[in-house]
Amino acid sequence: MAGLWPFETGPDNGARLKGAGLEFTSRGVANAFAGRPVFPSGEMTVALSALPVEKPMDRTGILLSFYDSSKRQVLSVSQWSDRVIIRSGTDIKTGAKALEINRKTLITVSAGRGGIRLFVDGKVSGSSPPFYGLEKVTGFTLGNSPEGKHSWKGSIHELVIWTRALSDDEVPASSEALLAQIKPDLPGLAGLYVFDGAGPLVRNAVSGEMDISVPERFSPIKRIFLGPLFEKGWRLRLDYVDAAVNFIGFIPLGLLAFFLRAAAGRRRADLPFAVSVGFVLSLSIEAAQVFMPDRFSQASDLLLNTSGSLAGALLAMLLKNAFRRLID
Repeated sequence: MAGLWPFETGPDNGARLKGAGLEFTSRGVANAFAGRPVFPSGEMTVALSALPVEKPMDRTGILLSFYDSSKRQVLSVSQWSDRVIIRSGTDIKTGAKALEINRKTLITVSAGRGGIRLFVDGKVSGSSPPFYGLEKVTGFTLGNSPEGKHSWKGSIHELVIWTRALSDDEVPASSEALLAQIKPDLPGLAGLYVFDGAGPLVRNAVSGEMDISVPERFSPIKRIFLGPLFEKGWRLRLDYVDAAVNFIGFIPLGLLAFFLRAAAGRRRADLPFAVSVGFVLSLSIEAAQVFMPDRFSQASDLLLNTSGSLAGALLAMLLKNAFRRLID
């Protein structure tokens, strides 16, 4: 029951249109999908106005994430503490101290074969070497990653997308236009979104495609069965509190399974039986969590649950031997 909780299969989406912005108050996501490569040249520029209301201290909150046809994240604009960071997968390409709570900031990212350049309110604040892979982008998410794991809290206002890398002279001009709420008059404009009104859809004012969907219920656009144990560089993906809960929570199951088999008169394979019960139950829970929007299937959970069952079975074996010696 603890592993499958909550049983709510369609929690409310924490994203909604409010006033002149797209507001994220809890776990939420908005999504736009083109169904074709958005940046065939391998270059792009995106500008968005963001107003954070909280610092995601323990992990990054993703403002904008571009993904490919397999829903794999290609490039993202994220907040970590008071910094804006540009990531490709788990690699940080560049970043800058830029965000203040309850203050609107215009973030512009120009990326492609000429490198990645980060602008804050029209001024260059970071750069990185050439970047490849944008030609695979087919859509984007706002306020979260495609997997729904990196919620961001705040509001996004203007969002503009170009299918080319703007020059250092063009970015300040576009920033001035956006800050004055004027449509930037620059070639390559592919997306222009004004978050004004209400409802489940934000129209692209430039074309009839890549409208942004704001669903009523939260549901990640990509579900993963048994997420990887390690990040790049063999860094273990583990939250120590969750790890303790997953390990300790299955110790009683190992104890119970061992003693039930022993009580049934099975004198052999008590230990493998108890571990197998823990493994099968944990695998079933992880499979069920793939279809639960508020939960995530992780290989680490399966490993820790099974290890907890083993620890419980070993404890049961020690207790059984201790009682036997006491009786003898």
